[in-house]
Amino acid sequence: LREDAEVVVRWTYWVDDGVDEKEDGWYDYDPGAGEIVEAKFQQWLQGSFDKAFSVKSGTFNYNVDFAHMQQQNLDLKTRKVRKILRHGQELRRGTCPENFVWCWRQEENGWRCAGGSHFEPYRV
Repeated sequence: LREDAEVVVRWTYWVDDGVDEKEDGWYDYDPGAGEIVEAKFQQWLQGSFDKAFSVKSGTFNYNVDFAHMQQQNLDLKTRKVRKILRHGQELRRGTCPENFVWCWRQEENGWRCAGGSHFEPYRV
């Protein structure tokens, strides 16, 4: 991790059954739920607990299981189980010619601005 960087995390779940007319793909947890899940994940990594826990995201409650990287809906009769995924992204503060404040790592050779059109290679 560079000195001028920080890691930003987001949690997603996989949809492949057309629920709520969603196309197949990864969808973000609600921001508040994502923060709770990340805090629990950090505890889990440190061995603080080994069981699943419940969290509310949107209108439903879910049982989250890091050992299997899945969630289960606790409110619906189907008790649908879905895959979950943690996305960590190294961000760097700075500005590009278009005045975007955040830039993120693009592959292994540089940074792309939040606007997407400006690329800055790493300087060695």
